[in-house]
Amino acid sequence: MSGVITQGIDILVQNGLVEILIFALIFAIVFGILQSIEMFSNAGEKEAKKYNTLISLVFGLLAIIPHYVRPYSNFDIVPMIERVLPQIALVALGILCLLILAGMFGLHGYRGKDEQFNPIIAGVILIIVIYIFVGAVNRGGRIHLPYWFGPDVIAASVAIGIFALIMWFIMRGGDEA
Repeated sequence: MSGVITQGIDILVQNGLVEILIFALIFAIVFGILQSIEMFSNAGEKEAKKYNTLISLVFGLLAIIPHYVRPYSNFDIVPMIERVLPQIALVALGILCLLILAGMFGLHGYRGKDEQFNPIIAGVILIIVIYIFVGAVNRGGRIHLPYWFGPDVIAASVAIGIFALIMWFIMRGGDEA
């Protein structure tokens, strides 16, 4: 079954799916930016949308036409976008994971006097997400720590962290009057 799916994706890629997706991405980004800055707001909403669509269409086409006219020349940005997008998607996924975990633990920032941002929990969440992503980059799923980062350093780090947490609880003070 996976052979059929792989063949289908290969056929789509050979017939220009990547270029269509890059065109759609650039079109959507330019259109979104133009809509948000309201450059043609005095022309009316419908007219502004027409202008924004036309400008976005031109930018999208200008991005992919050099790929067909002179493939892999200095003006062909399609291969560069193909190389960059997986890294951008990985960073976006990491940020999304951070936001999901922060939401699960109630880290919403400063919304009022009742809710408060906890930097310790945020730091732990950040370390967990980094640990997961570094483990995923290392094909075996295990992180190989440097030789100096042994059990003693881990134990000392945990002890310092617990001590810092206790000191934070003691020193934070309260609104008791």
